[in-house]
Amino acid sequence: MKQFIFSTLFLYSLSGFGQTVWNHEMVESATKNVKGITEYTASDGSIYKIGDRITFGVASGANRFTFVSMGDGVMTPLTPAPANWGGQEAEIKKIRLSGTKRQGRTMWVTCKGPLQPFHINIEKAIEVGEIQTDGYTSDQALEELKKAKDKLDLGLITQEQFDELKAELSKYID
Repeated sequence: MKQFIFSTLFLYSLSGFGQTVWNHEMVESATKNVKGITEYTASDGSIYKIGDRITFGVASGANRFTFVSMGDGVMTPLTPAPANWGGQEAEIKKIRLSGTKRQGRTMWVTCKGPLQPFHINIEKAIEVGEIQTDGYTSDQALEELKKAKDKLDLGLITQEQFDELKAELSKYID
């Protein structure tokens, strides 16, 4: 009996832990909104964890960010973040999934601002460069692979170096 209780508790703890780490493929198949996510791996391979620092890139709108908004949506209306946030850093406080299966799901990162929280549609912000990342978009990875192929053809790198780079970049290419 003790062994049954222990194994039940162990499996329950594993299932709870498994739901705290997400990746971009899981967002597509999600059936409900999820809170309590502690880690998210974006489509470009970048990993975001609660407590990590995130760096703003270049605003994609006219003097404002398109996928970064300020406010809590209750007491303060949501408004686009100003373009002068580019280059600044913020700490990730919360990661959550919202939306409906019909309209699509969105992964959000919430950071604490100086006066109010701000929210980032993480995949869209990465796509347009509003968030600086260490990963690659599909187009960036493909471009990098093409450059490596040219270097291989010119004899500037070896086949082994090309194969290593190809294996690394292939995970980013759609």
